[in-house]
Amino acid sequence: MNIETPAIAPSVEQLRIGTSGWAGNGWRKLFYPPDLPEEDWLQHYARHFSTVELTATCYRLPEEEMFLRWREAVPDGFVFSVKAPHRICRRKRLRNCFQDMMHFFLRIELLDDRLGPVVWQLPPTFKRDEEALADFLPRLPRDMVHVLEFRHASWHSARVRDMLAEHDVAMAFHDHDGRRTPWWITGPVVFFRLNGMQAQQRCYGFAGLEPFVDDMERALEEEGREVYVSFGDDAEGCAVRDASILQHLLGQPPAMPVMVEKAQEEHTPVAIAIAGMD
Repeated sequence: MNIETPAIAPSVEQLRIGTSGWAGNGWRKLFYPPDLPEEDWLQHYARHFSTVELTATCYRLPEEEMFLRWREAVPDGFVFSVKAPHRICRRKRLRNCFQDMMHFFLRIELLDDRLGPVVWQLPPTFKRDEEALADFLPRLPRDMVHVLEFRHASWHSARVRDMLAEHDVAMAFHDHDGRRTPWWITGPVVFFRLNGMQAQQRCYGFAGLEPFVDDMERALEEEGREVYVSFGDDAEGCAVRDASILQHLLGQPPAMPVMVEKAQEEHTPVAIAIAGMD
């Protein structure tokens, strides 16, 4: 399978491709040099990708020192997207969480110019609650970029879309459980969170990524938005492998050229089925 790369590659400021976390167990031999200490993994990662999604922040907010270490470990121009705490998104479901939000914002501000979008991922069991959303959105700082990820399809309503647009908040595009989200451009960035294939314990590869390439180019060229892509962390190394393939497809130097070459030769039954080939 061969997909033509664009004549003019988007810059890393326009298109940021990365992964959710940088320490998947399957990466040790696949991506990192065998003699590289784990404390140096982020620095190595940041030489090949322009962004990463911090996931530790959604379980327990790290201490100030950790944010400062992360900030100093990456070069100028690198940015972290930050996943918001489960305490706010899952336990409190956007209600009665103002103090939690303020504590979270003060901590992530330590990333300074390395701070990218804040991702608010709502759980699949959280159905549309317009009252909670209407109270939550005005509390988001306007000097930060915010992205809401809805896992329950009931949120995909015209009223919710209008509320996001009113507050300049983006909606994450994802393929959770094999479903695609509607094409809503409501904020300053377009954010793709891709982990559908990994839930099926397989990588996207060229065939699986092809349907997303047109959407990303549309966001860049027609919508004029910055694009972020985050591949879900995994144990088999699919995230870093697929991120490298997408870099290649969109004209950026791939982090793992050898893996891209190998992936181009794949003609497995799964790859053929995804591509719709006979």
